[in-house]
Amino acid sequence: MALVETVLHLLAKEAFRSNPKLILPERLGLDNKRLVMKPSLEVETEFLRLKYNDSKTIIPDLYVRALGYNLFVEVAVTHFADSAKIQRLREHKIPAVEIDLSKPPRDSLRVAINEAVLKTATRRWLYHPGIEAARAKQDADELKWQQERGRREAAATAKYRSWVEQTAAAYRQALANPVGRDFVVPREVELQAIGLAKFVGRDVPGFACFSEPPAVWQAIILAEVFHDRCLGNAQCKAVPIVNHLEKRRLIQKAFLRVSGEVADDVTAIDARFAPAWKAVDNYLKYLLGEGVLIPQGFGFILAPAFAKPWNERTLAANQRTTLIQETVQRVGWILGELPEDERAGTTVEQWLQSIHQESGLTYDRALRSEVEAPKIIGEIETIVQMLEGNGPLFYGSAGLPIGNAISRRKAKMEEQAEVRRQRQLLEASRLRHSRRSVLDGNLLFRNLPYFMKIERRPTRRCLRGHACGRAE
Repeated sequence: MALVETVLHLLAKEAFRSNPKLILPERLGLDNKRLVMKPSLEVETEFLRLKYNDSKTIIPDLYVRALGYNLFVEVAVTHFADSAKIQRLREHKIPAVEIDLSKPPRDSLRVAINEAVLKTATRRWLYHPGIEAARAKQDADELKWQQERGRREAAATAKYRSWVEQTAAAYRQALANPVGRDFVVPREVELQAIGLAKFVGRDVPGFACFSEPPAVWQAIILAEVFHDRCLGNAQCKAVPIVNHLEKRRLIQKAFLRVSGEVADDVTAIDARFAPAWKAVDNYLKYLLGEGVLIPQGFGFILAPAFAKPWNERTLAANQRTTLIQETVQRVGWILGELPEDERAGTTVEQWLQSIHQESGLTYDRALRSEVEAPKIIGEIETIVQMLEGNGPLFYGSAGLPIGNAISRRKAKMEEQAEVRRQRQLLEASRLRHSRRSVLDGNLLFRNLPYFMKIERRPTRRCLRGHACGRAE
């Protein structure tokens, strides 16, 4: 084996003598301080020595010159350069290439050996200052990147810890200073009518995340989410509901979009904490346990025992709203029918804000009252019919400046009544005259001689329809 290796070494050296061209392998390098992979390159070589010896025990197989610098060439058959030799080459600072001749058959022809040495055989750089510089740059960049990553991670960790601590502190403060001591429960009348008022105002874990007391945001969940279906086709569950409450500005800024990881760490500091979405989830579970909600798909819906009467009530309220709108339009029509001097600048809005004498409420609020609204609507309708001339006289004002209009209508009605009376008198007089004429005719007939009565009898029969060829 040693003899074969020696022969291959000699053939390799002979190849360089016969053809000084050599393929150098690709290598890592720098281009304007950027790491690049420089491609393999065919170069012209110049023999310096077949053997090279120095005090550092570097004995390369070939010592040539290419591209303006000296180059060691190692031919490896069975023994390849180890780390110790590579380190000595690095210390010597002369580029070195190793050509692998372990693969060509040992009985290869000289031409095949030459081709392998100069071109086809696998080769690698054992040392090149450009590679060292590139690796140094790579290592420096890696170190810088690691340091920057460490700095960013440290900053992120510090920021995260600060966020957790600030959230915990904000929640403690929110618990110590409850919001909304004086508040109005949204749509409280509806909730009471349906029997849901007792299910709002629950202090579930996480309730202090909200900018309003539990009664407010829980009433909104029941009314807007489950009754009005403000989420559309989205599932009625915690996260979509919290997004709706966020749009309503019902979540305090310190507790917006708290991640699960942050929430867990805040809870580790203060066990009373729960993020807004978890508070909503706790409330939904409470409603589910009370039978207010029932599961549907991945979310919940209002139980039929509450949904049906609420829908019926809403339908009735909508119908009443339509009547109110029509009534307001009729008030505008009435004011438009009045002369400007009688109207005295009165507008529909002013009428709505005026006081309804019977209830003491403004007309705006009285129209929304289930007790007062029907009476007011009926009064306005009567006034319209009166002004149109096809209704009875209205006694009152309904808060409108219609006194003169009523007087005019009364005078008109009296005039019409007088006309009707005169017509009736004329008709009665005509009927009296007609009856008198008939009586006078009968008396004259009775006083006629008998023979004249006989002659007139056919005429009378004819008048009665018994003559002139007509059958009875």
